[in-house]
Amino acid sequence: MKYKPLEAQKKYEARRKKANRGHIKLRKNHKLRSKIYALLRDENNCWGPDEILGRLKLEGREVVSTATLYNYIREYTDWWRYLRYKQDGYKNARWKRTVVERIKGVEKIDKRCKSANERKRV
Repeated sequence: MKYKPLEAQKKYEARRKKANRGHIKLRKNHKLRSKIYALLRDENNCWGPDEILGRLKLEGREVVSTATLYNYIREYTDWWRYLRYKQDGYKNARWKRTVVERIKGVEKIDKRCKSANERKRV
């Protein structure tokens, strides 16, 4: 029997996905899942996942992390339709890159006139 790396990779990914399913609280806790779904669909409040989890925590209910909720929505449901940011999903603010724009028309220090280096006039 010959080793087939692509087949082995597919089997590995299937096993990993199956193994991780059991650890998600939302798949086991039907009450929590239905409450989150009802709050997401509520058009009057228009709450996001962070706000929903914060509200449930204040009410003293069992809560999952925000990342768990976003992963659950992305993998197992079509609830992304009810999210404010449908395509981007959850992004941590510290990983955003800022673009630094250079000031246009600025001369290099080497190329400026000698009177500017002496600082005799403004």
